[in-house]
Amino acid sequence: MTRFDDMPLPPHSIDAEQAVLGALMLGGSVSERAWWEVCDLLSPKCFFRRDHQLIYQAISELRRAERSCDAVTLADWFESNKLSELVGGVSYVVELANTTPSAANARLYAQIVLDKAMLRETIDVATGLIGDASSPGSRSAVELVGAAQTRLSGLLSTQPCELEALQPVMDRVWTRLAERHEAGAGKIHGLTTGISELDELLGGLRGGQLGLIAARPKMGKTTLAQNIAEHVALTLGKNVAIFSFEMQPDEIGDRILSRQGGIAASKVRSGGLDENDWSSASRAISRLRKAPIFISRPRRARVDHVIAQIRRQHARNPLGLVIIDYLQLMDAEGDNRAQAIGDITRALKLCAGELNIPILLLSQLNRKLEERTDKRPMPSDLRDSGSIEQDADFVLFIYRDEIYHRDSQYRGTAELIVALQRNGAPGDVRVAYYPERFSFEDLPAYWKPAAAPEKESKPKSSGFKKTAVDYRTAKGGE
Repeated sequence: MTRFDDMPLPPHSIDAEQAVLGALMLGGSVSERAWWEVCDLLSPKCFFRRDHQLIYQAISELRRAERSCDAVTLADWFESNKLSELVGGVSYVVELANTTPSAANARLYAQIVLDKAMLRETIDVATGLIGDASSPGSRSAVELVGAAQTRLSGLLSTQPCELEALQPVMDRVWTRLAERHEAGAGKIHGLTTGISELDELLGGLRGGQLGLIAARPKMGKTTLAQNIAEHVALTLGKNVAIFSFEMQPDEIGDRILSRQGGIAASKVRSGGLDENDWSSASRAISRLRKAPIFISRPRRARVDHVIAQIRRQHARNPLGLVIIDYLQLMDAEGDNRAQAIGDITRALKLCAGELNIPILLLSQLNRKLEERTDKRPMPSDLRDSGSIEQDADFVLFIYRDEIYHRDSQYRGTAELIVALQRNGAPGDVRVAYYPERFSFEDLPAYWKPAAAPEKESKPKSSGFKKTAVDYRTAKGGE
C-alpha cells in the first residue's frame, strides 16, 4: 500500500518563489523595477505554497494602490486583513525581505516559478482526462481530447509578449523583400485561389489569416470556397480540410465531380450520363481520388471540436488551407449571441495563427439588405457581426445581380467584393459563374455586358382597374 509520505510533490521551486517575493519587498525604486520585471509573468496561483500566493496577492494590491511595498507595508496589510497567521506571522515576511540581497535576477526566478506552475497545470489536465475517460457515462473521446487540447493550448496564452527592437524586424522585412524580388515582381506570395484578379487584389491566402466569405443564400459562397479548395489541392498540391455543417460529404463530392468533369449537376444528380459524360467522370474521379482533400461533417458544431480536428489532421498531414461552412450553424454558447459568435471567430483566428495556415470561414448575411434598392452587401449586413470584422483579415462578399433582376446585363457573372482587408485596399472583381457545374472562373477577355433591356411604356390604366388596385391596397392585399 502506497503511503502519502512516499508520493512525490508536484513540480515547484520554493527557492525561486522566495527569491521573487524577496525582490519585490526590497522597497523603493528597486522593488518597483522588480515588479515591472515579473508582473506580466506571474499571478498568485503560479506559486506553489499558499502563504506565497497570499504574499504575492498582497504585493499586487499594494502596487495597484500605488503604495510602497516593503516588509513594513506588507505586515500592515496582513494585520489589517487578519491574515497574518496564514503566512506564518510578520516574522516570515520580514525574513523574506532580509534574505534577498538583490533584485537583479527577479525575472529569471519568475520564469522558473511560471515553468513549474505550467507543469503542475499540465499534470492537472492529464489527471482530469484520465478520470473523465475512466468514468462511466463519460463524454465521447473526441470531446475529451478537444477539451484537453483547449486547456493545454490555453497554457501557452499565459506566455508574456516580449517587445522586439525594430532592427531585427526590418532585417526580416529586407530579406523577404529580396526573396520576393528574386521570385519575380508582381508574383503572388500566398496561396492562389484560381481566380487571377482576386489573387492580385488579396495577394493570395497567407498563413495565419482568417478570411470571411459572406453572401445571401444561393449566391454561391459554398461553390466559391470549394473551387478554391479544389485549386489549392489539385493545382498547388496542398492538403485542404473542409468542415461542412450543411451538406453531407457525398453531396460535396457530387459538386466537385460536376466541376472537375465538366458535367451538368442535373446529370450527376439523376445519373443520366451519356457516353462522353461517363468518360469525363471516369477521368475526373481517377484524378480526384488522389486529391489531398479531407471532408468532415462534425456531429456537434462546436468550435473546440473543429479546432481539435484541425490540430489532429495538421499533425498527421500539414494543412495548407481550412474551410468552414458555415459560421451561423456552429454552436454558440451563452445568452449573448453576438459575443458567442465573437468567441468562435477569435478562437479560429488564434488557431490560424498558431498553425500558420489560412482559414476561410463562410457566413450568412442579414435579410435587411433585401429591403435596399442597391442590394450589394456591406459589412453592416453581417449576421451577429460582433467582432467578426475585427478578427477577419479580409471580408469577401458575393453578389449576383441576376438574382434580383432577371434581365440583368450582368447575367452569368458575379461580383466578388473585398469590402475589408487588413493589409490592402478594398476592391471588387467580376468573374464568370456557371451554376450548372458549380464553377466560378475568370471572365474571358471578350466578355461585355449584355445590351440594356428597353423599358416598355405602360398602357394607361382604366378607371375600373385603378379602382380595383386601390381596393386591394386598402384591404391590405398586393
